[in-house]
Amino acid sequence: TEIHWGTTTSLGNTAYDDRGSGVVDDVHHITIQGLSQLTDYYFEIVAGGTINDNNGNKFYITTGPTLGLPSSDTIYGRIFLSDGTTPAPGTLVYVVLTNIDGAGSSGNSAEISTITDSNGYWFVNLGNVRVIDLTAYFLYSASGDRVSVYAQGGGAGVASISVDTSADFPVNNLILGTPPVFYNLFLPLLRR
Repeated sequence: TEIHWGTTTSLGNTAYDDRGSGVVDDVHHITIQGLSQLTDYYFEIVAGGTINDNNGNKFYITTGPTLGLPSSDTIYGRIFLSDGTTPAPGTLVYVVLTNIDGAGSSGNSAEISTITDSNGYWFVNLGNVRVIDLTAYFLYSASGDRVSVYAQGGGAGVASISVDTSADFPVNNLILGTPPVFYNLFLPLLRR
């Protein structure tokens, strides 16, 4: 799986799974770095040799502005397969903050994502989480707000948990189960 991307619909750049270009899996996480602020980027997704180019229209996303250095608030957790003991490497993890206590940013944050390592661990810096329109960091309280974690393990299943921001270091273990469903939490970011 790879993403072809660029600042025009001609694309011109290729990005691969964070684990390497040769990874064969039913779940992928691709990080593209060095993008310019407030710029439209077009892309298509290639999986198994099939190109998904949004019916010839290319997908696109607009980057947010450059912000100052974020605060540091790393949270983490671990994800297991349905047996509850085997780590689930290569699981997509999406994290969303929600204002519950009325202080700080309102509503929900934009999603932030990562992928579990070979031992099923995931890590994100909540200081990097932005508001929905990406124009500022999402301000939240050390307790009284909510962290929601969604895990997508492809054929291994899904899992989710919501915890208070005071109980996110570490987040309780997740066990993949439930029939797999297509989580596309980033789709709202692709719309204007």
